Amino acid sequence: MHQTIFRHFLATTAGLAAFIASKNRIIGFLKAKKIIAVNYTGKDVINGGGLLLTVSTLASYLLLMLFDDDTAIQMCFLIALALSFAGLLDDTLGDPSAKGLSGHVRCLIKGSFSTGILKAMTGLALGIVLALSIYSNAMIFLIDTVLFALCVNMVNLLDLRPGRAIKGWLLILLLFMILGRFSLAWILFPLFAGICLYMKDEMQEVYMLGDTGSCLLGGTAGFYAVLALPITAKVFFVVLLSVLHVLAEHISLSIYIEKVPMLKKLDRLGRKE
Repeated sequence: MHQTIFRHFLATTAGLAAFIASKNRIIGFLKAKKIIAVNYTGKDVINGGGLLLTVSTLASYLLLMLFDDDTAIQMCFLIALALSFAGLLDDTLGDPSAKGLSGHVRCLIKGSFSTGILKAMTGLALGIVLALSIYSNAMIFLIDTVLFALCVNMVNLLDLRPGRAIKGWLLILLLFMILGRFSLAWILFPLFAGICLYMKDEMQEVYMLGDTGSCLLGGTAGFYAVLALPITAKVFFVVLLSVLHVLAEHISLSIYIEKVPMLKKLDRLGRKE
Protein backbone atom coordinates (compact mmCIF):
# COMPACT_ATOMS: atom_id res chain seq x y z
CA MET A 1 0.00 0.00 0.00
CA HIS A 2 2.72 2.44 1.04
CA GLN A 3 4.79 1.50 -2.02
CA THR A 4 1.83 2.18 -4.31
CA ILE A 5 1.22 5.61 -2.78
CA PHE A 6 4.92 6.43 -3.10
CA ARG A 7 4.96 5.37 -6.77
CA HIS A 8 2.04 7.60 -7.64
CA PHE A 9 3.48 10.48 -5.65
CA LEU A 10 6.80 10.06 -7.47
CA ALA A 11 5.10 9.83 -10.88
CA THR A 12 2.96 12.91 -10.22
CA THR A 13 6.04 14.82 -9.04
CA ALA A 14 7.89 13.80 -12.21
CA GLY A 15 4.97 15.08 -14.27
CA LEU A 16 5.02 18.44 -12.51
CA ALA A 17 8.78 18.67 -13.02
CA ALA A 18 8.30 17.94 -16.73
CA PHE A 19 5.66 20.68 -16.93
CA ILE A 20 7.92 23.27 -15.29
CA ALA A 21 11.00 22.24 -17.31
CA SER A 22 9.21 22.26 -20.67
CA LYS A 23 6.87 25.24 -20.25
CA ASN A 24 9.04 27.99 -21.74
CA ARG A 25 10.22 25.71 -24.55
CA ILE A 26 6.70 24.68 -25.52
CA ILE A 27 5.34 28.24 -25.34
CA GLY A 28 8.30 29.40 -27.42
CA PHE A 29 7.68 26.64 -29.96
CA LEU A 30 3.98 27.49 -30.31
CA LYS A 31 4.81 31.19 -30.71
CA ALA A 32 7.54 30.52 -33.28
CA LYS A 33 5.19 28.36 -35.34
CA LYS A 34 2.51 31.08 -35.05
CA ILE A 35 -0.03 28.67 -33.58
CA ILE A 36 -2.30 31.50 -32.55
CA ALA A 37 -6.09 31.76 -32.17
CA VAL A 38 -8.31 34.81 -31.76
CA ASN A 39 -10.33 34.44 -28.55
CA TYR A 40 -13.80 35.69 -27.70
CA THR A 41 -12.54 39.24 -26.99
CA GLY A 42 -10.61 39.46 -30.25
CA LYS A 43 -7.26 38.97 -28.53
CA ASP A 44 -4.53 36.80 -30.06
CA VAL A 45 -3.89 33.85 -27.73
CA ILE A 46 -1.42 30.98 -28.04
CA ASN A 47 -3.33 27.91 -29.21
CA GLY A 48 -2.46 24.35 -28.25
CA GLY A 49 -1.43 25.21 -24.68
CA GLY A 50 -2.79 21.82 -23.70
CA LEU A 51 0.51 20.42 -25.00
CA LEU A 52 1.90 21.35 -21.59
CA LEU A 53 -0.59 18.98 -19.96
CA THR A 54 0.25 16.28 -22.49
CA VAL A 55 3.96 16.42 -21.69
CA SER A 56 3.42 16.34 -17.91
CA THR A 57 0.81 13.56 -18.08
CA LEU A 58 2.84 11.34 -20.41
CA ALA A 59 5.93 11.78 -18.22
CA SER A 60 3.93 10.58 -15.20
CA TYR A 61 2.48 7.58 -17.03
CA LEU A 62 5.89 6.59 -18.42
CA LEU A 63 7.30 6.46 -14.91
CA LEU A 64 4.28 4.49 -13.65
CA MET A 65 4.73 1.96 -16.45
CA LEU A 66 8.30 1.35 -15.28
CA PHE A 67 6.94 0.32 -11.88
CA ASP A 68 3.77 -1.48 -12.95
CA ASP A 69 2.51 -3.42 -15.98
CA ASP A 70 -1.11 -2.41 -15.29
CA THR A 71 -2.95 -2.39 -18.63
CA ALA A 72 -5.11 0.56 -17.47
CA ILE A 73 -2.01 2.77 -17.27
CA GLN A 74 -0.84 1.57 -20.68
CA MET A 75 -4.25 2.24 -22.23
CA CYS A 76 -4.48 5.70 -20.67
CA PHE A 77 -0.98 6.51 -21.96
CA LEU A 78 -1.98 5.42 -25.48
CA ILE A 79 -5.18 7.49 -25.35
CA ALA A 80 -3.36 10.59 -24.08
CA LEU A 81 -0.62 10.30 -26.70
CA ALA A 82 -2.83 9.58 -29.72
CA LEU A 83 -5.55 12.12 -28.98
CA SER A 84 -3.10 14.88 -28.07
CA PHE A 85 -1.26 14.30 -31.35
CA ALA A 86 -4.51 14.33 -33.34
CA GLY A 87 -5.56 17.51 -31.54
CA LEU A 88 -2.19 19.16 -32.20
CA LEU A 89 -2.55 18.40 -35.91
CA ASP A 90 -5.96 20.09 -35.83
CA ASP A 91 -4.53 23.11 -34.01
CA THR A 92 -1.68 23.51 -36.50
CA LEU A 93 -3.17 22.37 -39.82
CA GLY A 94 -6.92 22.61 -39.23
CA ASP A 95 -9.26 24.43 -41.58
CA PRO A 96 -11.34 27.00 -39.63
CA SER A 97 -14.20 26.61 -42.12
CA ALA A 98 -14.63 22.92 -41.25
CA LYS A 99 -15.74 23.24 -37.64
CA GLY A 100 -18.34 21.31 -35.69
CA LEU A 101 -20.06 18.07 -36.60
CA SER A 102 -21.94 19.64 -39.51
CA GLY A 103 -18.73 21.14 -40.91
CA HIS A 104 -16.98 17.76 -40.96
CA VAL A 105 -20.03 16.08 -42.51
CA ARG A 106 -20.09 18.69 -45.30
CA CYS A 107 -16.40 18.09 -45.82
CA LEU A 108 -16.99 14.36 -46.23
CA ILE A 109 -19.94 14.90 -48.59
CA LYS A 110 -17.74 17.08 -50.80
CA GLY A 111 -15.24 14.24 -50.97
CA SER A 112 -12.51 16.09 -49.11
CA PHE A 113 -10.71 15.44 -45.84
CA SER A 114 -9.86 17.47 -42.74
CA THR A 115 -7.81 17.21 -39.58
CA GLY A 116 -11.12 17.29 -37.70
CA ILE A 117 -12.18 14.10 -39.47
CA LEU A 118 -8.83 12.52 -38.58
CA LYS A 119 -9.37 13.55 -34.96
CA ALA A 120 -12.85 11.99 -34.96
CA MET A 121 -11.51 8.79 -36.53
CA THR A 122 -8.79 8.62 -33.87
CA GLY A 123 -11.36 9.02 -31.08
CA LEU A 124 -13.61 6.36 -32.60
CA ALA A 125 -10.74 3.91 -33.09
CA LEU A 126 -9.53 4.35 -29.51
CA GLY A 127 -13.10 3.95 -28.28
CA ILE A 128 -13.37 0.65 -30.11
CA VAL A 129 -10.06 -0.60 -28.69
CA LEU A 130 -11.04 0.44 -25.16
CA ALA A 131 -14.52 -1.12 -25.46
CA LEU A 132 -13.01 -4.35 -26.79
CA SER A 133 -10.67 -4.54 -23.79
CA ILE A 134 -13.70 -5.01 -21.48
CA TYR A 135 -16.04 -6.66 -24.02
CA SER A 136 -19.04 -8.51 -22.57
CA ASN A 137 -21.70 -8.22 -25.28
CA ALA A 138 -22.41 -6.30 -28.48
CA MET A 139 -24.81 -3.78 -26.94
CA ILE A 140 -22.46 -2.73 -24.13
CA PHE A 141 -19.60 -2.62 -26.66
CA LEU A 142 -21.59 -0.14 -28.76
CA ILE A 143 -22.52 1.97 -25.73
CA ASP A 144 -18.89 2.08 -24.54
CA THR A 145 -17.61 3.07 -27.98
CA VAL A 146 -20.15 5.87 -28.43
CA LEU A 147 -19.68 7.12 -24.86
CA PHE A 148 -15.94 7.42 -25.32
CA ALA A 149 -16.26 9.25 -28.64
CA LEU A 150 -18.79 11.70 -27.19
CA CYS A 151 -16.56 12.40 -24.18
CA VAL A 152 -13.59 13.14 -26.44
CA ASN A 153 -15.47 15.87 -28.27
CA MET A 154 -17.41 17.14 -25.23
CA VAL A 155 -14.53 19.21 -23.83
CA ASN A 156 -13.88 20.70 -27.26
CA LEU A 157 -17.44 22.08 -27.30
CA LEU A 158 -16.69 24.00 -24.10
CA ASP A 159 -13.29 25.43 -25.07
CA LEU A 160 -14.68 28.86 -25.99
CA ARG A 161 -13.84 30.87 -22.87
CA PRO A 162 -10.81 30.84 -20.54
CA GLY A 163 -11.10 27.97 -18.07
CA ARG A 164 -14.55 26.83 -19.22
CA ALA A 165 -13.43 23.53 -20.72
CA ILE A 166 -11.39 22.61 -17.64
CA LYS A 167 -14.21 23.53 -15.26
CA GLY A 168 -16.67 21.49 -17.31
CA TRP A 169 -14.26 18.57 -17.41
CA LEU A 170 -13.75 18.69 -13.66
CA LEU A 171 -17.50 18.77 -13.00
CA ILE A 172 -18.41 15.87 -15.25
CA LEU A 173 -15.41 13.88 -14.05
CA LEU A 174 -16.52 14.42 -10.46
CA LEU A 175 -19.92 12.99 -11.43
CA PHE A 176 -18.21 10.05 -13.12
CA MET A 177 -16.10 9.39 -10.05
CA ILE A 178 -19.03 9.54 -7.64
CA LEU A 179 -21.06 7.16 -9.80
CA GLY A 180 -18.01 4.95 -10.32
CA ARG A 181 -17.27 4.97 -6.57
CA PHE A 182 -13.87 6.54 -7.27
CA SER A 183 -12.60 3.37 -8.88
CA LEU A 184 -9.35 4.06 -10.81
CA ALA A 185 -9.41 7.71 -9.69
CA TRP A 186 -5.68 7.48 -8.93
CA ILE A 187 -4.86 7.22 -12.62
CA LEU A 188 -5.99 10.82 -13.15
CA PHE A 189 -3.95 12.35 -10.32
CA PRO A 190 -1.08 13.40 -12.65
CA LEU A 191 -3.52 15.32 -14.83
CA PHE A 192 -5.18 16.99 -11.84
CA ALA A 193 -1.75 18.11 -10.64
CA GLY A 194 -0.76 19.40 -14.08
CA ILE A 195 -3.94 21.48 -14.28
CA CYS A 196 -3.00 23.21 -11.02
CA LEU A 197 0.12 24.57 -12.75
CA TYR A 198 -1.60 25.17 -16.08
CA MET A 199 -4.74 27.00 -15.04
CA LYS A 200 -3.35 30.43 -14.07
CA ASP A 201 -2.07 31.39 -17.53
CA GLU A 202 -5.19 30.02 -19.20
CA MET A 203 -7.33 32.34 -17.06
CA GLN A 204 -4.94 35.22 -17.84
CA GLU A 205 -5.47 34.52 -21.58
CA VAL A 206 -1.83 33.71 -22.22
CA TYR A 207 -2.77 30.46 -23.93
CA MET A 208 -5.76 28.18 -24.48
CA LEU A 209 -6.14 24.42 -24.42
CA GLY A 210 -6.85 24.09 -28.12
CA ASP A 211 -7.78 20.73 -29.55
CA THR A 212 -4.50 19.37 -28.16
CA GLY A 213 -5.67 19.85 -24.59
CA SER A 214 -9.40 19.37 -25.05
CA CYS A 215 -8.87 15.99 -26.73
CA LEU A 216 -6.55 14.95 -23.91
CA LEU A 217 -9.09 15.91 -21.24
CA GLY A 218 -12.02 14.45 -23.16
CA GLY A 219 -10.13 11.21 -23.76
CA THR A 220 -9.28 10.76 -20.09
CA ALA A 221 -12.91 11.46 -19.14
CA GLY A 222 -14.05 8.88 -21.69
CA PHE A 223 -11.50 6.37 -20.43
CA TYR A 224 -12.76 6.74 -16.88
CA ALA A 225 -16.43 6.60 -17.92
CA VAL A 226 -16.01 3.40 -19.92
CA LEU A 227 -14.02 1.57 -17.25
CA ALA A 228 -15.71 2.78 -14.07
CA LEU A 229 -19.36 3.67 -14.70
CA PRO A 230 -22.23 1.19 -14.23
CA ILE A 231 -24.21 0.46 -17.39
CA THR A 232 -27.23 2.58 -16.39
CA ALA A 233 -24.99 5.62 -15.92
CA LYS A 234 -23.30 4.94 -19.26
CA VAL A 235 -26.65 4.95 -21.06
CA PHE A 236 -27.69 8.15 -19.29
CA PHE A 237 -24.50 9.99 -20.30
CA VAL A 238 -24.68 8.74 -23.89
CA VAL A 239 -28.13 10.32 -24.14
CA LEU A 240 -27.10 13.50 -22.28
CA LEU A 241 -23.94 14.07 -24.30
CA SER A 242 -25.73 13.28 -27.57
CA VAL A 243 -28.31 15.96 -26.77
CA LEU A 244 -25.52 18.40 -25.87
CA HIS A 245 -23.79 17.80 -29.21
CA VAL A 246 -27.01 18.30 -31.17
CA LEU A 247 -27.81 21.50 -29.26
CA ALA A 248 -24.29 22.82 -29.86
CA GLU A 249 -24.91 22.56 -33.61
CA HIS A 250 -27.99 24.79 -33.41
CA ILE A 251 -27.56 27.15 -30.46
CA SER A 252 -24.69 28.98 -28.80
CA LEU A 253 -23.70 27.32 -25.54
CA SER A 254 -22.15 30.62 -24.47
CA ILE A 255 -25.48 32.43 -24.79
CA TYR A 256 -27.22 29.69 -22.81
CA ILE A 257 -24.58 29.78 -20.06
CA GLU A 258 -24.93 33.57 -19.79
CA LYS A 259 -28.68 33.17 -19.22
CA VAL A 260 -28.28 30.75 -16.27
CA PRO A 261 -26.99 32.69 -13.22
CA MET A 262 -25.23 29.75 -11.54
CA LEU A 263 -23.50 28.68 -14.76
CA LYS A 264 -22.61 32.28 -15.58
CA LYS A 265 -21.00 32.79 -12.18
CA LEU A 266 -19.03 29.54 -12.43
CA ASP A 267 -18.00 30.32 -16.00
CA ARG A 268 -16.61 33.75 -15.03
CA LEU A 269 -14.90 32.56 -11.85
CA GLY A 270 -11.21 33.48 -12.07
CA ARG A 271 -11.54 35.06 -15.51
CA LYS A 272 -10.19 38.50 -16.37
CA GLU A 273 -13.04 40.97 -16.88
